[in-house]
Amino acid sequence: MARLGQDDLSASMAMTPVVMASFHKARHGVDAAFGVLFEVIRTLNSFHPAIILDLCQSKDVSRNPLLIIPRFATSSNQNLKYLGISMLCNVHPNAWSDAWWGEELLSSVVQALESRDMAIQRRALDLLYRMLTLENSENIIERLLYAFYQDRELTQAADPQDKTESRVTFPSRQEKLLTQILDAAERFGLSEQWYLDMVFDLLDRGGLAVTMQTVEKVMAVIERGAKSPAFNTAHLRAVAVQKSNTVLAQKDYRLSSIDHHHSRVRQPALAYFIFWVLGEYGDNTDEWSLASIQETLARCLLINHDPLIQAFILSALTKVALRSAPNPVPSSIMALVQERILELPSPSASFTQSIHPYNSSFANVDVQQRAHEFFTVADLVS
Repeated sequence: MARLGQDDLSASMAMTPVVMASFHKARHGVDAAFGVLFEVIRTLNSFHPAIILDLCQSKDVSRNPLLIIPRFATSSNQNLKYLGISMLCNVHPNAWSDAWWGEELLSSVVQALESRDMAIQRRALDLLYRMLTLENSENIIERLLYAFYQDRELTQAADPQDKTESRVTFPSRQEKLLTQILDAAERFGLSEQWYLDMVFDLLDRGGLAVTMQTVEKVMAVIERGAKSPAFNTAHLRAVAVQKSNTVLAQKDYRLSSIDHHHSRVRQPALAYFIFWVLGEYGDNTDEWSLASIQETLARCLLINHDPLIQAFILSALTKVALRSAPNPVPSSIMALVQERILELPSPSASFTQSIHPYNSSFANVDVQQRAHEFFTVADLVS
């Protein structure tokens, strides 16, 4: 019946009374009747969209079969909850309405993220993502963020004694949550400030689930502009610069590439993003000139002794120096960079045996290379 009624309004209208009759008989039953109810919801949503769009407007359970869903989704019985979440996943996107959808049902879907049943978790996660609109986006994304941070804390608490990089793993659910949060925020965010506040917090507190690839996805949004109709790309970049300067000031210009909970694991996401923003768009706001950005970067270079962080800073300084032409780079900054290079230890003999982007020897060589690029550009613009 579902296939016969798909995209066929007349056939859908003819079969709807039969399907609804099954619904009325099953909604008062138990056991096998639950499966019938599920099939009723699935079949009606497979019919021509006009059918479910008409039915879903009613607040009478005898007329609107979607009103049965909360009974399942809010159940303490895991099997019934799974049926309820699955029913919601089958609802046509245009059929969501206040007639049957409410805060209680939304809360039950969010609670399903905490279920021990992985099938229910996956269904609930997909469902929240599908439910997003401009009107409810911030509410749903905040709930997804809560689930992400809660899951991160549980992961960290699972084995607090094991801090070796090789043993630190993250479940696919956490990675999927992060991906969907960032994508949803880009598509449905209501303001640039809200979006960037969320991004900076994720980069700072997201733990090892936040990778350098995660940062580069956010960078791509800043470069090409977000998909949300509420965003303006120029303003997004300006707010990113303002936020970067604010975060640096709050942290006394000291950033770490060490994960807070796994001391042997590098996590330079926040530093990577901040110095990329300042290097690329530092002068895209009326509040900051290239000279002031250079001063900020110089202060960071003076305070931060982590070679990985220094490499990020030097890249930003090089970009700013290029855009400052024909104005020369201040001699004080040139001297500071030279001083930092002299402080670096010589590469160890084992360097070639352990080439990893976060390896300290590799990072020292990277700093030297970035410094060389900086001096080359500085000479060109002088």
